[in-house]
Amino acid sequence: MSKSLQREGRRKPPPKNKTKGLLNMGTIIQKNKKKYTRLKVGKQYHCKESMSGGHFDHCQSILLDKVGQLKEEIRLNKPEYSSNTLDWLKGIEFYMSCVAEMIDEADWLFSGNITEESFVEGASDKRRKMLKGRTDGN
Repeated sequence: MSKSLQREGRRKPPPKNKTKGLLNMGTIIQKNKKKYTRLKVGKQYHCKESMSGGHFDHCQSILLDKVGQLKEEIRLNKPEYSSNTLDWLKGIEFYMSCVAEMIDEADWLFSGNITEESFVEGASDKRRKMLKGRTDGN
């Protein structure tokens, strides 16, 4: 550019062949001709209309969201609670997640997704997990 353009306050445009910053080194070009078969699994989050079950209006997913919130509040520990209080809160978090799993089992049974035998097996596993967690001090 001429000096007269620079005097008027205009800046030179950056050259087009230079890049700013680091180059993207994460892109790797596939060189072989091998084709991969990939299963397409469409994940949907918080989509109650496409969820299986629904006998309990998907309250277990709301409960699991609350478990995540409680876990985050325990992690942040504001205001600073004593370790005894945090242990109690961790126990409540554990029981809330176990209850959500048991509601899932009943929901699947009532919705016809699993058999009675599968329900009894799953519910007894969840109950065992709850009782074991309670005696372990969790």
